[in-house]
Amino acid sequence: MSLRSTLFALAAVATLGLSGCDAIDEMMDPAAALAKRKMKKQDMISTLYAEYGGIAGSEEAPANAAAEAPAAEEGGVMAFANALADSVMTAVKETDRAGFEAYCEQLGNGERVVPLTPKAREFFAQPSTAATCRSINALTREIAELEAKIASKGG
Repeated sequence: MSLRSTLFALAAVATLGLSGCDAIDEMMDPAAALAKRKMKKQDMISTLYAEYGGIAGSEEAPANAAAEAPAAEEGGVMAFANALADSVMTAVKETDRAGFEAYCEQLGNGERVVPLTPKAREFFAQPSTAATCRSINALTREIAELEAKIASKGG
């Protein structure tokens, strides 16, 4: 192989390495590419949701929050009330996040989005939000294609 051919091959590999990593990953291991895209999608949604601000109190409780609770609250009615409140708050957070993701999906599909709150209307009206939702939607399509490809190969 001549020096010129070697340099050309190296340049091609470098170009693919910079711009075509996902295509190479997909050819080599579709399952790894699928996992990578799913993780990227969740990261993008989480980042967008954090920018939005979620619902009040949507931040995760510190890991030692239970240890900080007074000993008197460890049993009985107060413990039940705390567990119930935690369950309700978890359900509210999950519902808020699911609604947020649904609005983003609709916006990413080019559909007209009519969120219920003024905060959501303002957030989803921003061009940067629409662009991110379109990118998330593109990842969703890529994920579906990879899942179909993996399924057609039998695993």
